[in-house]
Amino acid sequence: MSLFPQTPSTLLTRLSAQLTGRSESDWTRFFELYHPVMVAFVRGRMPTTGAFDAEDVVQDVLSKLVEVLRKGGYERERGHFHSFLAVMLRNALFSRFRYEQARPEGRATSFEMLPADDPNLGLPPEVFARLEADWARARHRVALDHLISETALNTQTKAVFRDLEETGDSCEVVARRHHLSVANVRQIKSRLSRMLAALEARMR
Repeated sequence: MSLFPQTPSTLLTRLSAQLTGRSESDWTRFFELYHPVMVAFVRGRMPTTGAFDAEDVVQDVLSKLVEVLRKGGYERERGHFHSFLAVMLRNALFSRFRYEQARPEGRATSFEMLPADDPNLGLPPEVFARLEADWARARHRVALDHLISETALNTQTKAVFRDLEETGDSCEVVARRHHLSVANVRQIKSRLSRMLAALEARMR
């Protein structure tokens, strides 16, 4: 699967316009572009134990998003699309949590309670800041997984960069662990960090 195949602004414009004969392929591209990060975002905000799946929440949002975009519910002037999407995901997750809490079993008690809001960007600053941070973490995880699993890099290069990312160890420590020179590890870090940043930038 090709990650980040098209710029969001171009794709969103086409989706909103519902160009004849392009809708299905555009939605396929949209799904490829956003679905992995949406799932990672929801999983990062879900309770450790719960009766529902992240995919269910994402599908709820995708089904609503079709009409939202076609009716012009997203206005680019109000902020990044990922912020709009994160609010929709957060509200869908909260609604699913409330539904589960209303059941006799009373599951998902560890979920962080947040006030219900309309699906817009009018959230308290501290809540919105948490959403932005959660989206950034999800975006980073998805981009890193793609970089490691889907790109034509040699096995050792991938292993070194994943080690750097996941442990936070210095280039000197990682170099010793992989029996490489420090200069080699620094070169890998610099090159793959630029590739990773380019992938993440497409989701801003």
